[in-house]
Amino acid sequence: MPTPSAHSCPDTDVLVVGHGPVGQVLGILLAQRGWLTTVVDPSSAATSIPSVIGFDSETMRVLASAGLGTRLRQIGVPAICLEFENATLRFSQPKRWACLTLFHQPALQAALADRERKLPNLTVVRGVEAALLVDRGGYAEVVAGGDVITASWVVGCDGMHSFHHETDRWRSGRILLAGDSANLAPLLAGPGMCAGIRDSSNLAWKLDLVLRDRANEALLDSYAVERQNPRRLSSGVVHPATGDHTGQLLPQASVATADQRGALDDVVGRGFVLMSTAPPKEVLTDRLRAFLHDIDAHVVQLLPAGTPLDQAGGGTVVDVDDVYLPYLAEAGEIGALVRPDFYLFGTAHDECDLADLVDDLREQLFRRRFRPRPIE
Repeated sequence: MPTPSAHSCPDTDVLVVGHGPVGQVLGILLAQRGWLTTVVDPSSAATSIPSVIGFDSETMRVLASAGLGTRLRQIGVPAICLEFENATLRFSQPKRWACLTLFHQPALQAALADRERKLPNLTVVRGVEAALLVDRGGYAEVVAGGDVITASWVVGCDGMHSFHHETDRWRSGRILLAGDSANLAPLLAGPGMCAGIRDSSNLAWKLDLVLRDRANEALLDSYAVERQNPRRLSSGVVHPATGDHTGQLLPQASVATADQRGALDDVVGRGFVLMSTAPPKEVLTDRLRAFLHDIDAHVVQLLPAGTPLDQAGGGTVVDVDDVYLPYLAEAGEIGALVRPDFYLFGTAHDECDLADLVDDLREQLFRRRFRPRPIE
């Protein structure tokens, strides 16, 4: 069990206010990382009336990382096209996740609730309204249902009716906002929910590092900066001087080892991933290898499609879909450092660049004041 970095002994590590899909996903992602997480919501039961009809491939990927796995295929169906009075939108179908999946929102929330029940460190309290929040410096207090709950961090995921909706900032001390709690988005096809789930994915790994003392809490200030251009990070926790793919969402494709074949996220593991066409560890100093170990990063060498699987092992994977090696080669890159939310922190043109990437990530995580640096 991780040890909170707050000086007090709060009731919970993270208190999530709001039990819609955004709050559910955030609670699950934090609990999966071992944190004591409490989610409160004023409603006595989940909605039976859908307000969202679809989600995109990135949301699908985050939901898979939240443990929904094969249930995603049961919840929704890929959209081939959408027809409007004056236009028809047709969608290409990638190998892994559909560009747009049409789904039934109550079924999604039921699947997330099933996942919640399997996490003993995740508590959901319904029928309780959060009415007052106070930042005490080392922790936060929330008055909910007449009781005072203390938490190292509080994240508001309670939408446009949030009790702390008056702020226009994404972070104020130990209080953060996600989804529609600080920004309203249209419901058609689910862009608001997708943006909120993207927020949850972004916040989960940053809160995890801060709670584990693997990053300074100034890291959380990068969250607001990255929301300005979420489809490609032009600033935030990214390496400022690397290749064409920096800040992009890494494609999801299949890889394989001698023992396993599946999506990259499932085979390699979730968290930071340092991948390269050459053995990455050979160019890293002991200090950088120790840093990657401390943040639970995965380090892998990519082998070409067609490589016999019995040659894959000990930190190597076969690019069986022939996606990752061509993806890097088209920009003259030999490796990349991927964040836990699947965005590229940076890419490397040679082996020296790999070490520079890791060193810059270490420096950014422990910076005492977040200073946005745009990609050059």
